Amino acid sequence: MAIEIMLRRQMGALRPIDAMSEAQLLDLPQEVVLKAVITRPRNAKFFRKYYALLALLFPHQTYYPTLTKFRRAVQIALGFCEETVLPSGKIMVEADSIAFHKMKEEDFEALMTRFFELAETRILPGINRADIEREWQEIMKGYDK
Repeated sequence: MAIEIMLRRQMGALRPIDAMSEAQLLDLPQEVVLKAVITRPRNAKFFRKYYALLALLFPHQTYYPTLTKFRRAVQIALGFCEETVLPSGKIMVEADSIAFHKMKEEDFEALMTRFFELAETRILPGINRADIEREWQEIMKGYDK
């Protein structure tokens, strides 16, 4: 099992940078030795923008019990997934890892536009997009510190 958690070094410790990363860290088993490979993403701002919107929307749905499962479902709904046809004919769908360091700024902005559309049509149908964007911008202010 491999997961990606965004961390920041503070006072000699690695700490989650946002609610999504904290939830992923809490999903890890206690008292188990884990191996980590630490890398520095090229554009952490991409991750913060995406995960801020996930964290904003997660409490307004009840189907997915964890933020990680919600993130996977969002990525599948946005088309960031792999489909495998099983011998039975059923289709298995798995969320892809979103590697933002490989995305151009305009591709990422298109992804975020689709994410906002998904939010206003399927996650929070009937809500005003401007309201979602305003709340999201407030969360983003905290990430810029």
